[in-house]
Amino acid sequence: MTKPVLLRLLSLLGAVWLVTALAVWLLADPSDNLVVTRGGRGGARPDYNLALRDLRPAAQALEKNPLWGLRRDGSVAPKPEAKKGEEKPPEWRVMALVAKDNEKHLLIRIVGQPSATVRENERLPDGRRVIRIEPKLYVVENADGEEETVILTF
Repeated sequence: MTKPVLLRLLSLLGAVWLVTALAVWLLADPSDNLVVTRGGRGGARPDYNLALRDLRPAAQALEKNPLWGLRRDGSVAPKPEAKKGEEKPPEWRVMALVAKDNEKHLLIRIVGQPSATVRENERLPDGRRVIRIEPKLYVVENADGEEETVILTF
């Protein structure tokens, strides 16, 4: 067989297959028994889990702690009082290390206040005591008496 005859035969076979597939697609009607409901998955909850539960303890807990500052009736709940004795330490950071004429100190910035300096043997705003100041680091003493080295990266 020559190539043109073979090509015609394959084209004719492809066209017949395409027409047959289209006819089956459009004319075939699936029967109703192809669609079936599934059975349960086996993970059904036992009926004792479906029993009504007493929700009063949960409702009382929600009444004590109003969500988003609102009570259940929609009125505004009073703000809780701040605990005395628990004072939040001020936010601060070391801005620079200054070494001038044998005097070394840290320039710190406390949020909402002007800059301040802390020398050796003075306390930082968080209560730690500065023991030693070196060119790129400083050493502090914690409340437990342990030394901590802070390396400056600016």
